[in-house]
Formats: sequence, structure tokens, C-alpha cells
Amino acid sequence: MANFTKLTPDQVIEIASKYNLGRIRSCQVMEGGLANSSFYLVAEAGEYVATITRSGIKTDQETINLITLLQYLKEEGFSTTQVVSTKTGEYLIKVKEGSFFLKKYIPGMVIRDLQPVHLQKIGAQMAQLHNIAPPEFLDNQFSYGIERFNDVILCGLPDPFVHWLREMRLYIQSFLSHKLPKSLIHGDIFFDNVIIDNRDLTITDFEEACYHYRVFDLGTTIAGTCTDSAGEIRLELVQGLLKGYQSTNQLTKLEKFSMKAFAVYGAAVAAFWRFRQYHIDYPEVSNQKRHLEMKAIADKLFSIPDRVWSEIH
Repeated sequence: MANFTKLTPDQVIEIASKYNLGRIRSCQVMEGGLANSSFYLVAEAGEYVATITRSGIKTDQETINLITLLQYLKEEGFSTTQVVSTKTGEYLIKVKEGSFFLKKYIPGMVIRDLQPVHLQKIGAQMAQLHNIAPPEFLDNQFSYGIERFNDVILCGLPDPFVHWLREMRLYIQSFLSHKLPKSLIHGDIFFDNVIIDNRDLTITDFEEACYHYRVFDLGTTIAGTCTDSAGEIRLELVQGLLKGYQSTNQLTKLEKFSMKAFAVYGAAVAAFWRFRQYHIDYPEVSNQKRHLEMKAIADKLFSIPDRVWSEIH
């Protein structure tokens, strides 16, 4: 991945000396991530991940809210990333390039082509998350949801994606309703935010968590985990996800009716973010087709007949 912060491993080790880690044996840049830099550290005290949020992408307050949320989830018995404090009890360290914080390393691997048993576990954990009372500091809308689509629609770029996004917005808006149940949601459960270790499974990266529609969380998860490496929709994975979820939380009739639209929405928001990121905010020629992957998934989800969606539940 690109090291957005330009920090070297030696600089990361120097910052990490502020923690009770003992001697740090190694430090290396980690793969993955679109906006932050992460480093894998092996120390006497264990294995850790140092993350440096990029200035301009996340504010310090947003990072503090993330750390507070992770601590809150731990207190509520939800297993996810654990943040580590410095020797003086601080969780966030300011650096020139952004903000630095340290997490315990979660052993396991990211699997691109998940299996139904994985999706059942993801669904069950999502239901557990949705039953946790949302803390007051959570935003009440998704950070790059439909409310932000005008960032692209009004950008003035002569790209077919702009027209497509406008059409998607009209479709999605027709399914938004105040009657849809809301809860604390993750909002970004893509396959690369799930770590699998033997029979255990951990959902990570709560940076986009908010108080929002439950079905939005399910929709984004369908878009992000229920395809194969060729981008084809695997309905047996959708069934696994909903089976796991409904082992604890029952979907309402309106949620079932809206599931297809929110799955399309989940893919559309990812496509929107990538287009805005690489065409408008931080133009990068090498990444300017990345949105097309999620656009194609949105189109495939949309093309699935409504009767098929009604049978999945």
C-alpha cells in the first residue's frame, strides 16, 4: 500500500517506545488500507498494529471517537480490535502527518472468497452489535452515504458514472423510511475488514460506525462480502448472512422489502467513495477505475429479480 504518512519503520519504532512494549524486534508496513498507514510491530510484550490516520481524511476528534467506541465495545462484550495506551495513559499521539494509535494485533487472515459458515458468523455478530446501546457521540448518518452524493453529482466531471450515481440516488431514496429500525452499525463490513483464524472470526475497522438503519449495515455487508473474486453475487452467502442475523434479531417486513435496495446502496456508496477519492479529492490516475468494481456489483445486485430476494429471507 502507499505509505500516506511517509513515516519510516524507524520513526514508528521511536514513537512506539512511548508504550510498554519492551524491546521492539521488528516493524514493517502492512498491506491494505486506502487512507491510513499501518505498521506491524513485533515486541517483547506481543504483536501490535500501529495506525497513522492521514491529516485531512480523519480529524483528531473522529479518531478519538473511534478509540472511545472500541473501548466501549470491549466493555459491552463485543470482540473486536483492542486499543493500547501509552505509558502515561494516552491513546492518541499527534505526529506531523496525522495521529498515531496502537492496537493489539489480531491473528488470522483475510479471505476474499468467504463461505456460508463465515457469513452466518458475521450475521450473528452483527446482530449482537445492533443490540448494543449506541453511545451519544455517534453520528446519526453514514459519513459517505446518500447525503454526500452531490459531491460527485455536482462535480462537473463529464464521466458516465456521474449520471449513473444520480439514477442510483433516485432509486435508493424511494426506499428510505423513518419506519426502518436503527441501531449502532458498523457500516463497512467488507471481506477485508473480517479476520478469520480457524473457527474464530473478528470484525474490525469501526471507523465508519454510526447510528443508522440496521438494513443499511446488512446491505453494505452483502455488497462487501457476498461476491466471489470475479465479482459475481453468491446468493448462498446472502442466505448465510441473514440466517446468522435472524438467529438473534428478526427482520421486519419493511427491512425484508428494502433488502435489495440497501444491498445496491451498499455497493453504490463504495463506488461513490472511490470515485470521489481518486477523481476529486486525491486524483490518482492508477486508481481511477477502482469505482467500477463496486458499480458493477451494484448493477448485478439491482438485476436480481425481486422474487429471488423475497425467497432469500
